[in-house]
Amino acid sequence: MMETCRFASGQVVFEQGQPADYLFVLREGLVRVDHKPYDGPPLTVARIHPGEIFGWSAAMGREKYTSLAVAETDCQALRMRGENLRRLCEHAPEIGALLLERLAAAIAVRLRNTYQEILSILTESIDPCSDRKEKGE
Repeated sequence: MMETCRFASGQVVFEQGQPADYLFVLREGLVRVDHKPYDGPPLTVARIHPGEIFGWSAAMGREKYTSLAVAETDCQALRMRGENLRRLCEHAPEIGALLLERLAAAIAVRLRNTYQEILSILTESIDPCSDRKEKGE
């Protein structure tokens, strides 16, 4: 159900908007996940370390990945098609429950990181002191 894949440093694992076919479990290396909102700059929403999951759009049944994933170092990962994960959950509910629990934890961390990044950008762009600094006050 899972296959090993390798990515060289700098290689794109998947692009935002690409069909979401695979869920990945990183075994070695470091992967950066970026999200590009339609009206703003790209945001780094996660750095994936060994043992962590990424590409969860495939597990959620989404048609397309909502983010870009890039190998920051040489990486090795396991990948599983989203439909295989859903089939596993049906046929082996205990294993499926463990995978879904880990997936939920990964999503929660990603949402917290995104929240912090957006808050930082908003805080910088709405700095009430920035007008005073420009005017020399």
